[in-house]
Amino acid sequence: MKWNRVLLRVASVGMAGSLLAATPAFADRGLYGVAGISTLFNASAVEEVMVSGVAQVEATSAAYLNARNVLADNNTKYEMTQAEKEERAELASSIQETAEAEQKASPYDNVAISQVNNYVNIRTAADEEAEIVGKIYNNAAATILDTVNTDNGTWYQIESGSVKGYIKSDYFVTGEEAEAIAFEVGDVKATVSTETLRLRSEASLDSSTVTLLSEDEKYDVLSQKDGFAKLKIDDDIVGYVSSDYVEITVDFSKAISLEEEAEALEAKRKAEESIAASKEEAAREEAQKTETRQETQRETERATTKAETQATREETKAETTKAPQTEAPKNESVSGDRSAIVDYALSFVGNVPYVYGGNSLSTGVDCSGFVQQVYKHFGYSLPRTSDSQGSCGSSVSSSEMRPGDLVYYGGHIAIYIGGGEVVHASNERTGVKVSTWNYRSVRSIRNVIG
Repeated sequence: MKWNRVLLRVASVGMAGSLLAATPAFADRGLYGVAGISTLFNASAVEEVMVSGVAQVEATSAAYLNARNVLADNNTKYEMTQAEKEERAELASSIQETAEAEQKASPYDNVAISQVNNYVNIRTAADEEAEIVGKIYNNAAATILDTVNTDNGTWYQIESGSVKGYIKSDYFVTGEEAEAIAFEVGDVKATVSTETLRLRSEASLDSSTVTLLSEDEKYDVLSQKDGFAKLKIDDDIVGYVSSDYVEITVDFSKAISLEEEAEALEAKRKAEESIAASKEEAAREEAQKTETRQETQRETERATTKAETQATREETKAETTKAPQTEAPKNESVSGDRSAIVDYALSFVGNVPYVYGGNSLSTGVDCSGFVQQVYKHFGYSLPRTSDSQGSCGSSVSSSEMRPGDLVYYGGHIAIYIGGGEVVHASNERTGVKVSTWNYRSVRSIRNVIG
């Protein structure tokens, strides 16, 4: 508004100046020229007015020019400010687009997860007639190196494990689809990165503590959301931890080369033979122990019979001599028992599935079924449930426990194997596994061997 008032004033005065400047032309026509004005006004007065008007016009013109220059400067500054704003807006838009692109980027963008009935062959080229270099089984993962379009379809050049080659894209899912099934087909683990971590009942730092988790121990991850990871500790415990205190890793099955497959089959055959031999040896040892116990029992019975006969013969004496009573020996433990129990229990790691209520070391067991069957193999009779087993024998401290002792967690039980570790039937995802002895809060340690 200020600049508008200045411009209006300058314009009106300027028009007056122009009118005066045009007076000679008007004089030719006899209209308000200098001569005409002199007839109406005193000549000196007219001259004074004209001099004053000229001075005013000159001053006003100077003010106008100055105002125009100031206005031009302000307009230049305004235009620069607008340019800066436009530049900043463009930069902000670029940053936002970059952030959105990064947010949309997924670690699974270049990961392909196989979805096949059994397995699919990996070939040296994108051709169904090309040489086979390996196999990738169902739910295994591969890194996509390149995409090749051919007349017979789209192929991925992939790398998985030690194998690199080509497979048709039809056998894989990628991106969001791969991410969606990762928790189902991958082995997702959370490794605790703090000394002691609380497992909470809900995904909130205000929720109650279920148990305490041990540093560097790995736990199964069921899901992740809003800064919390849902963990499955054993079959009896599921809870939440803050993602800030764990490191999440996902392991998938990998492709296998033809050579590796042959080696794996041979290793499996040898392992099965070793387990069978171990079981046969344990069975022979158990048979020998049984025979020894039976022979001891027979000797005891013969001694008892002899004593009773001697007592009968002497019963007519003044004082009756009572025959000594010999008790059957208890199942005393020897150092070899503990070692044999641990070795036997470890032979089932990774070989036996977890089955709730299961009692078979071949088809499946739960935690207490595993403990009961292992100890039964060595002649120890334990109750069926973990709570009952957790009160058997005598209590020992953690500094006194020895391999073969039971570690009871409340609703779950394991066998201590030494070296700060236990073996146990954990859950349906892992089966029989080895863990740190205090991977969760311990209720008691029981010596059932002696």
